[in-house]
Amino acid sequence: MSSAAPGGLEASKRDPFFGGVLYRDQSVVRSLSTLISGKLRSQIDYRRGLEHMRVYMEAVGVNVANLPAIHVAGTKGKGSTCAFAERILRDKGLRTGLYTSPHLIDVRERIRVNGRVLPEDTFCRHFWHCWDTLSKVSSTSNGEFASPASSPGMPSYFRFLTCLAFYIFQSEKVDVAIVEVGVGGRYDATNILPHPMVCGISSIGFDHMAILGDTLAKIAYEKSGIIKKDIPVISAPQKEEAATVISSVAKEVGAPLYIAKKVPLRLKLGIAGDCQRENAALAASLCSEFLSRRGSTQEEQRISAWEEFTRRTGASSTSESSVPSYPLNLRRPEEGSLANTFWPARSHVVDGTSIGCKNLTFYVDGAHTKESLSACSAWFTSAAPSTTPKSLLFSCGSERNPSDLLPMLAGLGFREAVFCPMQSFRSSLAPVSRGDASKGDQPSAWQYEMASSWKQIAGENGEMSILSTNSLAEAIEAIQQGAVDGQRSVLVTGSLLFAGDLLKRMGKRFDEL
Repeated sequence: MSSAAPGGLEASKRDPFFGGVLYRDQSVVRSLSTLISGKLRSQIDYRRGLEHMRVYMEAVGVNVANLPAIHVAGTKGKGSTCAFAERILRDKGLRTGLYTSPHLIDVRERIRVNGRVLPEDTFCRHFWHCWDTLSKVSSTSNGEFASPASSPGMPSYFRFLTCLAFYIFQSEKVDVAIVEVGVGGRYDATNILPHPMVCGISSIGFDHMAILGDTLAKIAYEKSGIIKKDIPVISAPQKEEAATVISSVAKEVGAPLYIAKKVPLRLKLGIAGDCQRENAALAASLCSEFLSRRGSTQEEQRISAWEEFTRRTGASSTSESSVPSYPLNLRRPEEGSLANTFWPARSHVVDGTSIGCKNLTFYVDGAHTKESLSACSAWFTSAAPSTTPKSLLFSCGSERNPSDLLPMLAGLGFREAVFCPMQSFRSSLAPVSRGDASKGDQPSAWQYEMASSWKQIAGENGEMSILSTNSLAEAIEAIQQGAVDGQRSVLVTGSLLFAGDLLKRMGKRFDEL
């Protein structure tokens, strides 16, 4: 912990973005808060981001070319893929680094070493090195960083955390860094990695369309931006439109491309849901490729990558018509790692005892796209007892259209559907209400818009009540009052941030996740 933390801020103050976590060095929280942008994500200049990231990385002393990384993009399942991969490699004795987003309770969740968040003192020490260094760079108008990207200002929230993560991984001497893309891929801050050991692309669907494009092909093109020359890339099975783009980009860039198989149905996974079989297979394939390349020079890796690809396909370059499957040879250790992987707020079952709701069981999944909500619906159907009445507790970010998302949940037979605003917020969000704030709209208006969408989709009948509340606490109380007749299965979904709100409400600690 820095003894010279700026600002002299009172340690009793808490910041809602960080889940009310009380840091002894509270100025870490306050400093990070200054990087939160009020812009819509579609208004942020992503194209200059990598140019700026090179300045930041050089300044803090990170040699990204030497970071042994697995880089994963995708729309659905990339976080779960990273979690599976981290567990496999940690169980093999490697010192792992894991960088994911968003966090649920504490910002330290995003950056883990050997499966654990860093102790606060260690985190703060690394934080202040990066913060103080980048503060000097941002105020330098000329000098050692004289380039088109000179004096880019302080990095955005996500770019700063990416710098911090890579600095931590280098300082803590990890054997492998498993890195999840934030948004897209091509211009994402994590794409500063010039030579990852292997790249992965999980299932691609529609998300962040204001940034990535309004067709699957456009989105796939942006996700494929992480593909590097001579670096093997392994993709989950994709819809034809996305698969064609990925194959085309791999061929153009000059990268061996494989498709991951599904793991066997007999295999138990620590993260529930049929869709996780694709993520587990992708993770296991990425780990296998990483281990086969580890310890070799970049030139040796380049040669062996193409020799192996040629052996498997008889081709010298990737062709759209012949993308081979990656050979999946799971042994007992890998199977055990997949079975023991836990990823909070994804297919996550929590009983309500800690908040005085013994008769409520919460089925928590941070699904926030049509594809992920469809998978969430299938998981909830199989996981919740068919004889127990069901409730929906839903909230999504106002940058999303609930009318597109809620149809995925309409056929689950809910006795009640309850909508409330989120307490957490991200670093770049649209206004909480779609209305004109200058006309006096209140943030609480958003839950009424979500409830209105549900009424249009599911209809109104005497068997299902539709409620809008001003807070999560009120929403839980309303469900509890409606469940006085017995047990209730409550599906909590719509956003990872909302899932985090519930876990915080239940008193969960970040180091339990």
